This record gives sequence, structure tokens and C-alpha cells, in this order.
Amino acid sequence: MPSKHPEICLSLMPRKFDQLPGSFRKGTAVDLFEIRLDYLIDVDFAALRKMTSKPLIVTRRAQAESGSSQSSFNQQIEMFRNALKYGVDYLDVEWQQSARILPELPRESHQQIILSHHTETREYTALVKTLEQMLQIPAGIYKLIFTAEELNDNFTALRLIRFARKKGVSFVIHAMSEAGIPSRLIGALRGNRWTYAALDAGHRTAPGQLTLSEINREYFLKEKTAQTRIIGLSGYPVQQSVGYKLHNRLLHLLRKEAAASRQSVQDFLYLNFPAPDFDSFWQQWSKVIDGLSVTLPHKSKITGRLSGVDAYTRRSGVCNTAVKQNGNWQGFNTDVLAITELLRPFAGQLHRGVLIIGSGATARSALTALQQIEVERIFIGARNASAGETLSCQFGCRFVPLPEVASLEVSGVVQTTPVGMFPDTDALAPGTEVLRPGMVVLDVVYNPPVTRFLQEAKTRGCLILSGEEMFLLQAAKQFEIFSGVKVDLNRVRQVWREVGVGIKV
Repeated sequence: MPSKHPEICLSLMPRKFDQLPGSFRKGTAVDLFEIRLDYLIDVDFAALRKMTSKPLIVTRRAQAESGSSQSSFNQQIEMFRNALKYGVDYLDVEWQQSARILPELPRESHQQIILSHHTETREYTALVKTLEQMLQIPAGIYKLIFTAEELNDNFTALRLIRFARKKGVSFVIHAMSEAGIPSRLIGALRGNRWTYAALDAGHRTAPGQLTLSEINREYFLKEKTAQTRIIGLSGYPVQQSVGYKLHNRLLHLLRKEAAASRQSVQDFLYLNFPAPDFDSFWQQWSKVIDGLSVTLPHKSKITGRLSGVDAYTRRSGVCNTAVKQNGNWQGFNTDVLAITELLRPFAGQLHRGVLIIGSGATARSALTALQQIEVERIFIGARNASAGETLSCQFGCRFVPLPEVASLEVSGVVQTTPVGMFPDTDALAPGTEVLRPGMVVLDVVYNPPVTRFLQEAKTRGCLILSGEEMFLLQAAKQFEIFSGVKVDLNRVRQVWREVGVGIKV
């Protein structure tokens, strides 16, 4: 597989011809331009060709082809002929119209044809049959686009890419919609001639199209190659997570510094993988990806699929980090490490007792961390009595029904439920009745950094610990596992501030 960097095609759909010069200036760093002429009929191609020396794609897509053009067939042919006459590099021709259009164009121009098809079909067998039919028509590039409805539709796109690569043709294959974003990014690394980008969010020419800023400042796609490993966050939902911005930017900065000093930092591209069903996700994506951050509700589900685990995963029964090493998946629990580091300075005080609110995977990590710092008097308060009692038996602590936690004499509280997480920031996690002055209170929710639960704890005179700090601690360890480089926590915190501006609190 080639090691060259992905090419970026800036897709423009001007309402007026005089909008193009400004758009070309803004896209100086891209590799080529697609000009969608859906709204323009009379085009001065001689002037257009002089606006940029970079390759140009010209197309005019009708409403039936996911476009907006109402031009006639004759106008379409005239546009293509004039574009060729004045040196446009590629013509994007809809496959279903190609039998009418291609005979009207010079035969020698067929290698300049992007034979494209847009479809709502998501099923692989139907799509590969369509692609096989398209390949019967001579063209320079074959473009097959469909609409994704779920994460696994991206895997269908990757299967089609592998098929096209074996055929030895040039292609662009991806899925549209927000759900299809992974196919645009991974496809750019796995064989697509280019990936399409928009100037900004207000100028997208297709659903799910990434902006130049997102491509260059969140994913740093131009720095990647076919050898770049794919790593991401698996959970559901994950749209609120901006951890990918942290990992990608931190990697960008450290690789830049390492190149100057000739050090090695393992390359990866970090994405979000919203997976409501972990079994289905793992069956397909474990063959494609090289590492995972794991969040709710999958932290316990992944453990049985790993070849080996660290001591924290073994004790807690949950895993939040996995990486493929020599073809085998190894699991780690960096949540335990983070909670341990946060609570260790208060170990003496916490020996008087700690209440853990919740009975899920993060509660297991909190229990493991507390036992790591030798806290023995631990209580579990949870709405799910069965899960809470099971957990108390496994870890040798005591389950207390939530209505009874107010009577507990403890010196610390660890809130492990997702209650209060963005966007439901007004929600108050249970257990505030136990809060008293001087207590140490940790809420694992990191967005917002200070939850309503922590606000209540502070009002009552408690010492509060933000889930944001826990997130950064565990993320720093994850980054070390993914990249092979240990990073200073202050550096992680600095980068988080840079990318976390958009976090809603």
C-alpha cells in the first residue's frame, strides 16, 4: 500500500461565478478543487482555468442525483465540452447518464472521466454489483457514494474499497451523512484518490462532509499515510466526547517535535465509533482498528475478547483501553490508575469510609482504586439493588439502599454514574444527602468539569475533585499506550484547554 499522504479535494458550489476567486484563495493548501455548477449555466471556463493552477473537477448534478441543477441534457453536454476545451482536468459524470453523455464527448477524454453514482442502498452485495457494472465502462476514476445510517455502514465502504483496490482501478468510495464520517477519513488512508472537504460548515456540498478546519486541525489528515493505525473511542452515545481532538492534536504536536529530534512516536488517527451493540462492532471493526478507548456501556463487555489484561483490569473486571500488539488484543484500565492518583493524597482521611454512588463499570474501577490505596471501609449506594449487592459481594464491601445513605458516617464520596453529563447538565446525581463539610468528593463526569453534584458538594463545604482531572490522567496513560511515548500531564492539560474551548457546560 502506498505511503503517500491523502489528497484533499475542496468541493465548491457557487451561486455566482465571482464567488470562486475568494474560495480558491481560501483553499490554497488543498490538492484539487471540485466545482459544482448546479446553479450556474453560462460559465467562462477560460477565466475559470486561469484562477488556479491546481487540478479542477467540474460537474453539474441534477436533483435526481443528489444535486440542485435543472439544466437540460444539451446544456450538460455543452458544459462538459467547454470544460475540456479550456483544460479542466476531470469531468464528473453520473453513471446512469453515461450511456447518453460519453458518446457526445471525445473518446480520448475518457481517462478524464470520474464515473460516479450516488445511492441510498447500504447493502454490500447490491453495492458491489453496482460497482462491477460501473467498471465495465472505461473511465479514469470510479466514484461510488451511498448514505450511512449507522457505524457499520462504514465497514461496508471499507469492504468496497478493498474490492476496488484488488481490481487495480482508481476510485473514491465513501458513505455520506454524519454516520459516514469514518469512511471518509479511513477511506482517505486506505486507497481513495482523495477525500472531499468543505470551506466551512455553511458550505458543505454533501451530508457529512468535513470542513477544511476539521480535516487539518482536528484530524491532521494530511500528515497521515496508509500505514497510519486507526484508534478510537467505542461506546454509545459518544457524540458528546471530544477526546479525539485531544489525542489527535497531542499526537500532532509530539510527532512534530520528535521529527526535529529524530525520535519515534507511533502514528495513529483517532476517531469516535458510536456502537450501540458491542458484539456487532467487535466482530467487524476489531479487524480494522489497532486500539480502542472504551466507554459506557462496553467496559465490561470487551474483557472476554482480550488475549491479556493488566492487573487493574483483572481486579476490576472492566477495561477502558485496548491495543493490538503482534496481532493480539491487550487490555488496560487507566481509570483505576487515574482514580488512584487523585485519591491517594487523601488516603488517610478516606480510611474513615467512602461511599461509591453507582454500580456500573466505573464503580468497579473506583472500588479497585480504593482497595489499591488500602481503604477498607467502603459502601455502595445504587438504584439497582441487585447490581449493588452483587458488587458488594465481589469486592467485600457493603451495599446500602440510596434512601439510607444519609445516615452513613463516611469521609469521602465517589460519584460514578453519568448523571449530570452534557447535555443533561441540570440533572443531579443521587446521594447528596450524605454530603457534609470536609468530605472529599469526586465526580467522574468530565463534561461539565464541575457538575451540579460537585456544585452542591462545594456549597456544603466539601473538597471537590473534578472528573475532568480524572479524564486527563487516564487520557495521558492511554496516549502513552497508543503512541509509545510518555507525556507530561501538564502538556496534556494544556492541549485539552486548547481543544476544549467548545465544550459546553
